[in-house]
Order: sequence, then C-alpha cells, then structure tokens
Amino acid sequence: MVDVGLILYYAVRPYNVPGDLPSEDKIVHAAAFCSFALLATRALYYSIDVPLRLAMGWAIIAGIVIGIAIEVIQKGVPGRSPDLADLLADVAGLGLAVVCTSVGASVVRSYVLRGRRLRATGAIRRSTRSAVARQHEPRDRTYRR
Repeated sequence: MVDVGLILYYAVRPYNVPGDLPSEDKIVHAAAFCSFALLATRALYYSIDVPLRLAMGWAIIAGIVIGIAIEVIQKGVPGRSPDLADLLADVAGLGLAVVCTSVGASVVRSYVLRGRRLRATGAIRRSTRSAVARQHEPRDRTYRR
C-alpha cells in the first residue's frame, strides 16, 4: 500500500522537477511499477494463497489500471500533462516484474526439485537435527523410521 501511495503522490504533484537525464522520468516510472507488481504479486501469493500466475495477472491488471488512472488524473493537475510514453514505461516496468517473478520462481523450483532428488537418492539427509536425534533415541522395536 505504501508503494501505491508513493506512486500516486508523485504522479499528481502539481509540478514536475526536471531530472539530470532526459529519460530519468521513464526509468522512475518503470522502477515504481516494477516494485508495485512485485510487491502486489507477493502479497496476493502469500497472504491469500492465490496461485502465482493468477497473482501476477491481477498485479499486472491493477498496475495498468493505476497507470491509466494516473495519466487521466494528470490532465487536470497544473504543470502536468498526460503522456503515452509514461504509460508505456509503466507497462515496461510491469513486464520487468513478470520476468523477475518468472525467473525467480524457476530458480526456486529447480533448487527444490534438486533437493528432493538428492534426498531421494540418499545423497543428503533430511536434516542434521534428525540425524543427531536418531543417534540418541532409545532402541525400541516398535519405533519405525
């Protein structure tokens, strides 16, 4: 929510402070919407247990709606004007978030699958604690590992 608040605050300020670089404004747009999409996807995925692709889709749709709303609102703000390039930068940031989420999910998935394969083959134990605990357990014929 803080990210959305910051995006809206800076988008509807009545003046625009020029940056050092001509494309700095577009970089800020992309970074803001990338962080929004990453945080929204994470919030939906972990808090209400939505599947990752669905959470990502909702975050992208919300980001596009917010981007369009900002450009419409800027029409009435003194010193600001709507710009299609800003909206394209917003969508580029959302696309970057999709790439980051997809790459992150595939990396996590590969490590999880690798760990499962290694545990299944006996190359690694489930945990050090369980190995130590098994050494100090009383020998009982009814106990099964």
